Amino acid sequence: MSASEVTSWTSTRSNTSGPSTLRGPCSDRHAALVLGFLGRVFVAANASNLPASQLVSELDDELFALNQRTDGERFPRSAREYLDNWAAPERG
Repeated sequence: MSASEVTSWTSTRSNTSGPSTLRGPCSDRHAALVLGFLGRVFVAANASNLPASQLVSELDDELFALNQRTDGERFPRSAREYLDNWAAPERG
């Protein structure tokens, strides 16, 4: 993950910190992670059909980089756990 991607995560995080900003696949706490990651993987890369193993690998790399570079903001779960949580039927 580049410095600009961490900056993107930080700016997305500040833009989604308001009340009731997002519902569905993410909580307010992880909205920046969800939006930044999915936007980079699907929109910026112009991809529409990626295998789950590739998503897990890319998110694992992103989580590692964020946990190394951010001050106090930690993502303790595995990439698979985050993806399963975001894709859960009850999340919309």
